[in-house]
Amino acid sequence: MIRLSICIATRNRAKYLVETIKCLLDQLDDGIEIVVVDGASTDDSKSLVESLDIPKVRLRYFFEEENSGVDGDFDKTVQYAFGQYCWLFSDDDLIVPGALETIKQALNSEPDVLIVNSSIHSKNFSCLLSDRALNITDDKVYENDSENAFLDLGSYLSFIGAVVVRRDFWLSRERVAYHGSAFAHLGVIFQSPLPSKIKLLSEPLIKIRYGNSEWAPRGFDIWSKQWPKIVESFVHLPVVYRQQVAGSGTKAIVKFCLLYRALGLYDLNRYNMSIKGSYSLFVTLLLWAITLIPEKAINSVYTLWALGKRTRLVNVYRLANSPAVSLFSGWVARRLKISDHSFET
Repeated sequence: MIRLSICIATRNRAKYLVETIKCLLDQLDDGIEIVVVDGASTDDSKSLVESLDIPKVRLRYFFEEENSGVDGDFDKTVQYAFGQYCWLFSDDDLIVPGALETIKQALNSEPDVLIVNSSIHSKNFSCLLSDRALNITDDKVYENDSENAFLDLGSYLSFIGAVVVRRDFWLSRERVAYHGSAFAHLGVIFQSPLPSKIKLLSEPLIKIRYGNSEWAPRGFDIWSKQWPKIVESFVHLPVVYRQQVAGSGTKAIVKFCLLYRALGLYDLNRYNMSIKGSYSLFVTLLLWAITLIPEKAINSVYTLWALGKRTRLVNVYRLANSPAVSLFSGWVARRLKISDHSFET
């Protein structure tokens, strides 16, 4: 009997995918399988995976002739899975020693959803940027308390790799309506009716390869539009909870545009495509004015601000390896030994 299926959706990420599979294989036992759905990769993913010569009882690889998007392909992995539980795992991250055994033990309490904490690393894993992505140090069970689970965990769950879900629970939920959002897993978990039992594992078992998201080039629209849209769609949850998790409101969009200006990813062209006409006249003018701020100056200011935060290494890394990197942020990153100019946000 397969207890856990590690479900991976991928496209054109051959070198990362193979490293991830090899890391997982080291901990597999007879009750765990890996299921990969390849959304019509045009690189050498297929040949590299097939060259691994792994028995099908351990790895089942499905090459799709058409790409269904990350949401659709993850949905397919769950449909193809044989396991009672499905871990929606990223195609470029790694796990720590003993992670799979810890997951299996945690599933003995039969939650609908298990959330796994993670640590954050530079793109090549040479530097630990944060020992806990989710700053919670004790395991927790939310039994008939999914509203508070949403408040505590919702922001972290923009990361799909944290989600282990009971397969029959997933398949019983509305899914297609959330395809194309980049966060269909959030819709599956927090649509009405809410899950009866959500469990959090506070120990970081996942090693995130930071700044390497497949949809990173679309990050501005995803974070400014798609994330708030799906969070605000949960009308059965308290408004204040939704606002906090979505990061919605005037203050939030101004802070968001300032950050993306500091990263060199918000300019007049982006304003015209994504912002113009979406807000009140005052807010629209304010967001237009942000496009006039010198990128490198605001990049330096944000780096200075980041140094005082708990997640300072993550923030400095992001700023120093962005298109708008300033002399100051670059110097700080070199001093902290976290510079990586292949970074994308």
